[in-house]
Amino acid sequence: MVKYIYDKVDISIAVGSPSFSKATPLKKGKCVGVKLIHISSATPVNQRLNLSVTDGNNPLINATDFRDFIQQGGGYKDGFKPCEFDSSLEVSIDAVAEGNIATADFKAQLIFMIEESCND
Repeated sequence: MVKYIYDKVDISIAVGSPSFSKATPLKKGKCVGVKLIHISSATPVNQRLNLSVTDGNNPLINATDFRDFIQQGGGYKDGFKPCEFDSSLEVSIDAVAEGNIATADFKAQLIFMIEESCND
């Protein structure tokens, strides 16, 4: 039997700053999807803001525009960007803007969907 658990990382980039970086452990299992929930009222639509997830120097999710991580439709699980990596190791989440964030703080949560094996 497979059970899904979720982990989150809060992302915040202040006006005048170009990036966010955080190393964090995730819940143990296999990460099978990620989703970004954009919280701030302003979106840096005129700027590229790329998100990536790495394990040391190894890319787990290559840098992609943050809008690629936002749910576009479908059910809850269908809204996750597919990926597959062992979540037992510490990961680094990086968000890098094309330039400094100009109009309003960028705030979001990156949600990781982790598959956890359950033995009945």
